[in-house]
Amino acid sequence: MSHSRTRNSDSAGAAAMRSVLVLLLATAALILLVGLARADSMLGSYQAYLSPHDHFNSSGVRLTTAAQVLQQDRANYHRYGTGDYDDQYDNYFTSLTHRGLMTNMVDRGGMASSVRQLIVNNNVMVWVEIWQGGSGPYVLVSILP
Repeated sequence: MSHSRTRNSDSAGAAAMRSVLVLLLATAALILLVGLARADSMLGSYQAYLSPHDHFNSSGVRLTTAAQVLQQDRANYHRYGTGDYDDQYDNYFTSLTHRGLMTNMVDRGGMASSVRQLIVNNNVMVWVEIWQGGSGPYVLVSILP
């Protein structure tokens, strides 16, 4: 008689363990789905050559930050139609409002100081990715060879 009680106890314990395992798997799946729903999404990307033309504003004043140079490059391309040969179209910075967000977008993207210095002090080719994150849009900028 005690042998059947042990078997029933083992079956009940195994069923409880299966229930806990199912609950843990369901919780993990829910966390994964929530994480995917909150994942950053790419809004666009472009290549640009940051020439001497991009290092000065429309009043001829030398620009001193990477964000200013990137913003001027997009203004030259979209507003003035004077982009450089290697510049590519993007559909985000077509508006003055979006170009005005460039400083915050660069700050959110966490650009390395070495990249900032190269952009401010040199004529370089860059690859820019435009992302939408939980705290707003941001850009990731890489120097191309």
